[in-house]
Formats: sequence, C-alpha cells, structure tokens
Amino acid sequence: MLYVMANNAFKALNYSDPKLEAETFMMIWEGSLMYLLLNEPSNSFIIYENLLSKYVI
Repeated sequence: MLYVMANNAFKALNYSDPKLEAETFMMIWEGSLMYLLLNEPSNSFIIYENLLSKYVI
C-alpha cells in the first residue's frame, strides 16, 4: 500500500522514473524502520513522523 502511494506521488510530481523513486523511498523507509526497531531511540515517534512529512505521505 505504501509503495503504491509513493509511486503515485512521484508520478504526480512528474518524476522521470516514479517506479525507481518509489523503490528508493521504500529502501529508505524499511531501513529507517529497522533502525527504530533495533535501537529503540527515545525519539522514535519523531523520527517516524519526520520521515513521513519529508515525503508528504
């Protein structure tokens, strides 16, 4: 679902390769979530919200 949303967002923004952009976003997203799960930082909610707001998803 998130991949579809990201792909649609990059299409709407007229990126030359929205699929590649969505895949790159998903790699960043999954890596960030893995970091949050493994390290349990005290500000994990802020990190999560910040990442979503950067991509307006």
